[in-house]
Amino acid sequence: MDQWKQVLWKSLGFEKFGEFCTKFYIQFFQTFLFMVYEDFYAYKSGVYYYVYGKPRGAHAVKVIIFQYKNSTNVLLTKRSEKLRSHPGETAFPGGKQDPEDTDELACALRETNEEIGIDKSLLNALDIKMCKQISKHGILVTPVIFELDKSVVDCLPAPGVPFNENNKFFTMNFDEVDCVFHLPLDVFLKKSYLKKCYWWEWDNLEGVGIHYTYFNFSSRFQYCPVVSGLTAHIITVFTTKILDIEPNWRDQTEATNYNTTDPELFSRRLLQNYITSKFI
Repeated sequence: MDQWKQVLWKSLGFEKFGEFCTKFYIQFFQTFLFMVYEDFYAYKSGVYYYVYGKPRGAHAVKVIIFQYKNSTNVLLTKRSEKLRSHPGETAFPGGKQDPEDTDELACALRETNEEIGIDKSLLNALDIKMCKQISKHGILVTPVIFELDKSVVDCLPAPGVPFNENNKFFTMNFDEVDCVFHLPLDVFLKKSYLKKCYWWEWDNLEGVGIHYTYFNFSSRFQYCPVVSGLTAHIITVFTTKILDIEPNWRDQTEATNYNTTDPELFSRRLLQNYITSKFI
């Protein structure tokens, strides 16, 4: 009888019943955990959790797009050098969700107004959903998509030209932002602007990581800040999704898999792998 049991379990791909139960349990728990990952991760990673005595909350960033002549462009900021976190880096407007924010959209609107002064009446929330992202510091980031009003677009300088002058639309908070600029989305799909690309993993999470990309557009936009890291990743995923075009440098990031069939496949799997690797 024992011999027949062994044959049965072996035919199913398991040497022993215990291995079957273990694999089933792990798969079931991973699936369940991913189904509730937002609430679970928010609890475990810091929406209600304190790290070094300071609360770490969920973040929302505002991806502001608009038509500029013949292209779809995105509005970006260069963070102030005064900031302790990511000083001088390019970012989307946005930040940590406060208790008074009803949702990610409210957080993105409030943070944008605080940083660059754009009134919410000049921003139209678009019904484009994007997968939540995980930052290198383990913070859950929700991209929220908006369209910028044409009256503001008409007052913008040329693409890639940083500006920080206050006007009827922009009021810069120089403690947080050095300047604002905009770029065509399609430049992020071109190999000539991708200057660095390498695989990066979280400490103690073997195999869980992402391709770090670094774009420099100075050959076309002389004074344009560089764009890298999570901001570059979100733009690449969004651009691939919206324009339905894959980057011509995709062969350099096979693991991250920027594709038009399912542009957010990697992001979903990364979040699942990060959560299950860290908390199981």
